[in-house]
Amino acid sequence: QPSRRKRLSRSSPFPDPGTKGGALGPLCKRVWNVAPVRAERDLGGSQRRGGAGSDTISVQEMGKQITKWLDNVFDDLHWELVRLRLRRVDASTTWDFYILLSGLSLLLCALPVFNLMTISQSPHVIFWLGHKPQESNLLVPAVLIVIAVVLPGLKYFQASQRVVRVTVFLLFFTGGVALVAGGLHVLLAARGVSADLIYHCGTPGAPSERVELEWRRLDEFHRACIAESGSRSTKVQNCPGYVAMLAVPHDDYVSYLQSVETDFSCSGFCRFWAQPLFSADSEAGHRCASAIGEEVVNTGYFIGLPTVVSGAVLVGLGAALAGYDHL
Repeated sequence: QPSRRKRLSRSSPFPDPGTKGGALGPLCKRVWNVAPVRAERDLGGSQRRGGAGSDTISVQEMGKQITKWLDNVFDDLHWELVRLRLRRVDASTTWDFYILLSGLSLLLCALPVFNLMTISQSPHVIFWLGHKPQESNLLVPAVLIVIAVVLPGLKYFQASQRVVRVTVFLLFFTGGVALVAGGLHVLLAARGVSADLIYHCGTPGAPSERVELEWRRLDEFHRACIAESGSRSTKVQNCPGYVAMLAVPHDDYVSYLQSVETDFSCSGFCRFWAQPLFSADSEAGHRCASAIGEEVVNTGYFIGLPTVVSGAVLVGLGAALAGYDHL
């Protein structure tokens, strides 16, 4: 490795098909071969011509800055691989684009995959949000897989540079918008459920209404059991006739209420300072609906925000690649 890093001769990941245009040449020529716009037009005044020229120069300068910045990124990647003895100094740089994209994909997929295997599997998250968080986590690798499949296809069919730029921009922009929409969907759904549980618990028509009705049904049964046995320490699952309370369609809600008390050490559902039904370790002042609401909204932020950020990264990267001269 030389002591001073020289600028590399950049090799495009999508070789120029030349005049023939490759396998897609005739189609691309018909679709994208628009007549070039003149650099200057007679618009009836030098001021208007100067304004149009200024806009053209600014766009060109922006493209040069993007090209310079991305060339520096790819150069740094090349010399880092040389330093790690993973590449020769004079090796081709054609695959630098795919290496950088693979590294970015692994980075963006790490947190969604981790969330998919951990907090997305929480029974409380699934009960209130369904499979929305899991779908949002899977959306990130799905979009990146589509990008990874389409880009080599452009190289295989030897598409023209114009088609490559437009396709890459649309691919990254569409995928990024999909991720932003998916992340916001989970985030807004989690905030809505949390607000219902914390501020509007048990109100008619709210998602928490059915669970609150089941809790009241169990609480009445428990009070009757305590009055009959004379012991306030009796838990509802030890009361005679408890099995009948598990009849369909009440079984799922009763099982869920028991898991809530056990997992959060809470009591009641919508009611504050209620007596625990299932667990002796539950805190009477810790309302279950509030505990669930906090977990749901935290999960929404932890899953939704990284998905939105990943989408924004893809949109920005697509815009940068669209102005990259060596693509």
